[in-house]
Amino acid sequence: YLHYKDFLSAIFDHMKAELPRYSYKKFAEDLGLSFSNVIWLYKSGRRGMTAKTAIKTYRALGLVSERRRFAELLIKLENTKLHDKREKIYQEIFQLKTKMATPEHRLKLEFYSQWFYPVIRELIQINPGLDVQTICERFFFKIFPREVEQAIDVLSDLGMIKFDKLTGKYTTTHQQIGLDYKSSKVAAARFHQKVCELSSEAVVLIPPELRELNTLTLSLSQEDLPKIRQRIIDCCRDIFEMEATSKSDQVFQLNVQFFPVTKRLREGSCE
Repeated sequence: YLHYKDFLSAIFDHMKAELPRYSYKKFAEDLGLSFSNVIWLYKSGRRGMTAKTAIKTYRALGLVSERRRFAELLIKLENTKLHDKREKIYQEIFQLKTKMATPEHRLKLEFYSQWFYPVIRELIQINPGLDVQTICERFFFKIFPREVEQAIDVLSDLGMIKFDKLTGKYTTTHQQIGLDYKSSKVAAARFHQKVCELSSEAVVLIPPELRELNTLTLSLSQEDLPKIRQRIIDCCRDIFEMEATSKSDQVFQLNVQFFPVTKRLREGSCE
Protein backbone atom coordinates (compact mmCIF):
# COMPACT_ATOMS: atom_id res chain seq x y z
CA TYR A 1 0.00 0.00 0.00
CA LEU A 2 1.05 3.58 -0.63
CA HIS A 3 -1.51 5.09 1.73
CA TYR A 4 -2.62 4.04 5.19
CA LYS A 5 -6.26 4.76 4.22
CA ASP A 6 -6.14 1.94 1.66
CA PHE A 7 -4.52 -0.34 4.23
CA LEU A 8 -7.22 0.28 6.84
CA SER A 9 -9.96 0.01 4.20
CA ALA A 10 -8.70 -3.40 3.09
CA ILE A 11 -8.72 -4.70 6.67
CA PHE A 12 -12.21 -3.32 7.29
CA ASP A 13 -13.56 -4.84 4.05
CA HIS A 14 -12.14 -8.22 5.07
CA MET A 15 -13.76 -7.99 8.50
CA LYS A 16 -17.05 -6.84 6.96
CA ALA A 17 -17.07 -9.87 4.66
CA GLU A 18 -16.55 -12.18 7.65
CA LEU A 19 -18.94 -10.30 9.96
CA PRO A 20 -21.70 -8.51 7.99
CA ARG A 21 -22.75 -6.43 11.00
CA TYR A 22 -19.21 -5.19 11.60
CA SER A 23 -19.09 -1.36 11.70
CA TYR A 24 -16.55 1.42 11.51
CA LYS A 25 -17.25 2.22 15.16
CA LYS A 26 -16.48 -1.35 16.19
CA PHE A 27 -13.36 -1.30 14.03
CA ALA A 28 -12.16 1.84 15.80
CA GLU A 29 -12.78 0.24 19.18
CA ASP A 30 -10.88 -2.92 18.17
CA LEU A 31 -7.95 -0.72 17.19
CA GLY A 32 -7.85 0.80 20.67
CA LEU A 33 -9.49 4.06 19.63
CA SER A 34 -12.76 5.58 20.78
CA PHE A 35 -16.05 3.94 19.79
CA SER A 36 -16.72 6.46 17.02
CA ASN A 37 -16.65 6.98 13.26
CA VAL A 38 -13.03 8.17 13.37
CA ILE A 39 -11.88 5.42 10.95
CA TRP A 40 -14.47 6.55 8.42
CA LEU A 41 -13.14 10.10 8.81
CA TYR A 42 -9.61 8.84 8.04
CA LYS A 43 -10.80 6.84 5.04
CA SER A 44 -12.82 9.72 3.56
CA GLY A 45 -9.97 12.19 4.01
CA ARG A 46 -11.91 14.39 6.41
CA ARG A 47 -9.30 13.86 9.11
CA GLY A 48 -5.64 12.92 9.08
CA MET A 49 -4.11 10.37 11.42
CA THR A 50 -1.49 11.64 13.85
CA ALA A 51 1.76 9.80 14.58
CA LYS A 52 0.56 9.05 18.13
CA THR A 53 -2.68 7.47 16.87
CA ALA A 54 -0.75 5.54 14.23
CA ILE A 55 1.49 3.92 16.85
CA LYS A 56 -1.55 2.80 18.85
CA THR A 57 -3.33 1.53 15.72
CA TYR A 58 -0.43 -0.45 14.31
CA ARG A 59 0.33 -1.96 17.71
CA ALA A 60 -3.29 -3.20 17.86
CA LEU A 61 -2.91 -4.72 14.38
CA GLY A 62 0.18 -6.61 15.49
CA LEU A 63 2.56 -4.98 13.02
CA VAL A 64 6.21 -5.35 13.99
CA SER A 65 9.66 -4.69 12.61
CA GLU A 66 9.85 -3.50 8.98
CA ARG A 67 6.09 -3.71 8.43
CA ARG A 68 5.40 -1.43 11.35
CA ARG A 69 8.06 1.03 10.24
CA PHE A 70 6.64 0.97 6.71
CA ALA A 71 3.15 1.80 8.01
CA GLU A 72 4.47 4.61 10.21
CA LEU A 73 6.28 6.14 7.24
CA LEU A 74 3.00 6.33 5.31
CA ILE A 75 1.68 8.61 8.06
CA LYS A 76 4.81 10.76 7.95
CA LEU A 77 4.53 10.99 4.16
CA GLU A 78 1.02 12.42 4.34
CA ASN A 79 1.88 14.88 7.12
CA THR A 80 5.08 16.16 5.47
CA LYS A 81 4.74 19.00 2.97
CA LEU A 82 8.38 19.91 2.25
CA HIS A 83 9.69 18.28 -0.94
CA ASP A 84 13.16 17.37 0.42
CA LYS A 85 11.72 15.66 3.50
CA ARG A 86 9.13 13.79 1.41
CA GLU A 87 11.92 12.59 -0.86
CA LYS A 88 13.81 11.10 2.11
CA ILE A 89 10.65 9.36 3.31
CA TYR A 90 10.03 7.97 -0.18
CA GLN A 91 13.57 6.62 -0.24
CA GLU A 92 13.13 4.81 3.08
CA ILE A 93 9.73 3.44 2.02
CA PHE A 94 11.24 2.08 -1.19
CA GLN A 95 14.19 0.56 0.67
CA LEU A 96 11.85 -1.19 3.11
CA LYS A 97 9.67 -2.43 0.24
CA THR A 98 12.74 -3.85 -1.47
CA LYS A 99 13.98 -5.48 1.74
CA MET A 100 10.64 -7.22 2.32
CA ALA A 101 10.27 -8.41 -1.28
CA THR A 102 11.19 -11.84 -2.65
CA PRO A 103 14.56 -12.04 -4.49
CA GLU A 104 12.82 -12.14 -7.89
CA HIS A 105 10.54 -9.20 -7.11
CA ARG A 106 13.45 -7.32 -5.55
CA LEU A 107 15.21 -7.17 -8.93
CA LYS A 108 12.10 -5.73 -10.58
CA LEU A 109 11.88 -3.10 -7.87
CA GLU A 110 15.52 -2.27 -8.46
CA PHE A 111 14.84 -1.74 -12.18
CA TYR A 112 12.19 0.88 -11.42
CA SER A 113 14.26 2.60 -8.75
CA GLN A 114 16.17 4.72 -11.30
CA TRP A 115 14.81 6.52 -14.35
CA PHE A 116 17.96 5.90 -16.39
CA TYR A 117 17.89 2.08 -16.26
CA PRO A 118 15.36 1.70 -19.11
CA VAL A 119 17.11 4.51 -21.00
CA ILE A 120 20.45 2.66 -20.93
CA ARG A 121 18.73 -0.51 -22.16
CA GLU A 122 17.37 1.42 -25.15
CA LEU A 123 20.80 2.97 -25.82
CA ILE A 124 22.38 -0.49 -25.91
CA GLN A 125 19.68 -1.61 -28.33
CA ILE A 126 20.42 1.30 -30.69
CA ASN A 127 24.19 0.90 -30.48
CA PRO A 128 25.57 -2.21 -28.71
CA GLY A 129 29.15 -0.95 -29.01
CA LEU A 130 28.90 2.04 -26.68
CA ASP A 131 31.30 2.04 -23.73
CA VAL A 132 30.44 3.39 -20.28
CA GLN A 133 31.93 6.84 -20.84
CA THR A 134 30.23 7.25 -24.21
CA ILE A 135 26.89 6.29 -22.69
CA CYS A 136 27.35 9.05 -20.10
CA GLU A 137 28.08 11.57 -22.85
CA ARG A 138 24.91 10.59 -24.75
CA PHE A 139 22.71 11.86 -21.91
CA PHE A 140 21.34 15.41 -21.79
CA PHE A 141 21.03 14.93 -18.05
CA LYS A 142 23.97 14.38 -15.71
CA ILE A 143 24.80 10.72 -15.11
CA PHE A 144 28.00 9.16 -13.72
CA PRO A 145 30.00 6.14 -14.97
CA ARG A 146 29.35 4.20 -11.73
CA GLU A 147 25.61 4.64 -12.32
CA VAL A 148 25.94 3.24 -15.84
CA GLU A 149 27.90 0.26 -14.52
CA GLN A 150 25.25 -0.33 -11.86
CA ALA A 151 22.54 -0.18 -14.53
CA ILE A 152 24.37 -2.73 -16.68
CA ASP A 153 24.60 -5.10 -13.71
CA VAL A 154 20.87 -4.78 -12.97
CA LEU A 155 19.88 -5.18 -16.63
CA SER A 156 22.12 -8.25 -16.93
CA ASP A 157 20.67 -9.86 -13.78
CA LEU A 158 17.16 -9.27 -15.15
CA GLY A 159 18.09 -10.84 -18.47
CA MET A 160 17.26 -7.67 -20.39
CA ILE A 161 20.76 -7.46 -21.85
CA LYS A 162 23.46 -10.09 -22.36
CA PHE A 163 27.19 -10.02 -23.01
CA ASP A 164 28.34 -11.47 -26.32
CA LYS A 165 31.81 -12.98 -25.79
CA LEU A 166 32.50 -13.10 -29.54
CA THR A 167 31.97 -9.39 -30.14
CA GLY A 168 32.78 -8.21 -26.62
CA LYS A 169 29.58 -6.15 -26.56
CA TYR A 170 26.30 -6.07 -24.65
CA THR A 171 23.15 -6.62 -26.69
CA THR A 172 19.48 -6.42 -25.71
CA THR A 173 17.21 -9.45 -25.39
CA HIS A 174 13.46 -9.81 -25.85
CA GLN A 175 12.98 -9.93 -22.06
CA GLN A 176 10.56 -7.28 -20.79
CA ILE A 177 9.82 -6.24 -17.21
CA GLY A 178 6.21 -5.48 -16.44
CA LEU A 179 5.07 -3.63 -13.35
CA ASP A 180 2.15 -4.99 -11.37
CA TYR A 181 0.59 -1.80 -10.04
CA LYS A 182 -1.46 -3.68 -7.45
CA SER A 183 1.56 -5.25 -5.76
CA SER A 184 4.13 -2.58 -6.67
CA LYS A 185 2.40 0.74 -5.98
CA VAL A 186 5.51 2.01 -4.22
CA ALA A 187 7.73 1.20 -7.21
CA ALA A 188 5.26 2.78 -9.62
CA ALA A 189 5.02 5.95 -7.54
CA ARG A 190 8.79 6.12 -7.16
CA PHE A 191 9.43 5.71 -10.89
CA HIS A 192 6.79 8.26 -11.94
CA GLN A 193 8.12 10.67 -9.36
CA LYS A 194 11.61 10.45 -10.85
CA VAL A 195 10.64 10.77 -14.52
CA CYS A 196 8.32 13.69 -13.75
CA GLU A 197 11.25 15.51 -12.18
CA LEU A 198 12.99 15.27 -15.56
CA SER A 199 10.24 17.37 -17.13
CA SER A 200 11.20 20.41 -15.08
CA GLU A 201 14.85 19.99 -16.10
CA ALA A 202 13.92 19.41 -19.75
CA VAL A 203 12.49 22.94 -19.96
CA VAL A 204 16.03 24.27 -19.54
CA LEU A 205 18.27 21.50 -20.90
CA ILE A 206 16.43 20.32 -24.01
CA PRO A 207 16.23 22.53 -27.15
CA PRO A 208 12.64 23.63 -27.94
CA GLU A 209 12.64 21.89 -31.33
CA LEU A 210 13.28 18.52 -29.62
CA ARG A 211 10.54 18.73 -26.99
CA GLU A 212 6.83 19.37 -26.67
CA LEU A 213 5.62 20.37 -23.23
CA ASN A 214 1.97 21.31 -22.92
CA THR A 215 -0.08 22.12 -19.86
CA LEU A 216 -3.81 22.68 -19.44
CA THR A 217 -5.79 23.86 -16.45
CA LEU A 218 -9.48 23.15 -16.94
CA SER A 219 -12.62 22.24 -15.03
CA LEU A 220 -14.26 18.86 -15.66
CA SER A 221 -16.81 16.55 -14.11
CA GLN A 222 -16.20 13.08 -12.67
CA GLU A 223 -18.08 11.65 -15.66
CA ASP A 224 -15.43 13.03 -18.05
CA LEU A 225 -12.50 11.30 -16.36
CA PRO A 226 -12.85 7.74 -17.76
CA LYS A 227 -13.03 9.06 -21.34
CA ILE A 228 -9.97 11.27 -20.89
CA ARG A 229 -7.95 8.53 -19.21
CA GLN A 230 -8.81 6.13 -22.05
CA ARG A 231 -7.72 8.68 -24.68
CA ILE A 232 -4.38 9.08 -22.92
CA ILE A 233 -3.95 5.29 -22.77
CA ASP A 234 -4.81 4.91 -26.46
CA CYS A 235 -2.45 7.72 -27.45
CA CYS A 236 0.46 6.22 -25.49
CA ARG A 237 -0.23 2.80 -27.00
CA ASP A 238 -0.24 4.21 -30.55
CA ILE A 239 3.05 6.03 -30.01
CA PHE A 240 4.62 2.94 -28.42
CA GLU A 241 3.70 0.84 -31.48
CA MET A 242 5.61 3.28 -33.69
CA GLU A 243 8.84 2.05 -32.10
CA ALA A 244 8.53 -1.31 -33.85
CA THR A 245 8.93 0.29 -37.31
CA SER A 246 11.19 3.19 -36.37
CA LYS A 247 14.86 3.40 -37.38
CA SER A 248 15.80 4.47 -33.88
CA ASP A 249 18.78 6.74 -33.29
CA GLN A 250 17.83 8.47 -30.03
CA VAL A 251 16.06 7.67 -26.75
CA PHE A 252 13.05 9.75 -25.66
CA GLN A 253 10.95 9.94 -22.51
CA LEU A 254 7.19 10.47 -22.90
CA ASN A 255 5.33 11.66 -19.80
CA VAL A 256 1.62 12.40 -19.89
CA GLN A 257 0.42 13.94 -16.64
CA PHE A 258 -3.25 14.30 -15.82
CA PHE A 259 -4.49 14.68 -12.26
CA PRO A 260 -6.84 16.80 -10.13
CA VAL A 261 -5.47 19.80 -8.27
CA THR A 262 -8.61 20.43 -6.19
CA LYS A 263 -10.94 18.23 -4.20
CA ARG A 264 -14.38 17.54 -5.62
CA LEU A 265 -16.95 20.11 -4.55
CA ARG A 266 -19.73 18.59 -2.53
CA GLU A 267 -23.15 18.58 -4.16
CA GLY A 268 -25.04 21.75 -3.28
CA SER A 269 -21.95 23.40 -1.86
CA CYS A 270 -21.12 27.05 -2.46
CA GLU A 271 -17.39 26.48 -1.96
